[in-house]
Amino acid sequence: MNFREMEKLKKKKLISVICLSLGLLATAGTTQAVYDDVSYKEYVGSFNGSASTAYQTKRGAKTMVLLNSYNVEGKYTVDARVHIKGGSSSGWTNIGDNEQVAWGDSNFPGVQERIDFSNGLLTPIELTITGSWRNN
Repeated sequence: MNFREMEKLKKKKLISVICLSLGLLATAGTTQAVYDDVSYKEYVGSFNGSASTAYQTKRGAKTMVLLNSYNVEGKYTVDARVHIKGGSSSGWTNIGDNEQVAWGDSNFPGVQERIDFSNGLLTPIELTITGSWRNN
């Protein structure tokens, strides 16, 4: 192998390493972003009040929606459900402090979803609720 051939081989190897590195960086960034939790702090009005999180656009296919409830004010609970923009909603699930709810989800990437909250007809105060959720 002469000097010129060795230089060509080195260049090919260098280009391969650079392309592989860029591919791995792009994939790692995408994978990490898919699992980001979004925090929420909502105010659910008294006497059958309601509130909603902002929409999230689904990035993964057929992945579950995961809700982490950190605090529901006082001794109260609220109902929560997944709402699909322009579509249907899941059934209501009752949640309190430090509870986790997972809903199975058959929606595909690009669908926008949010969490709706509601309290009971007899809840006499506005409730501040905090937690996080992800739909991807």
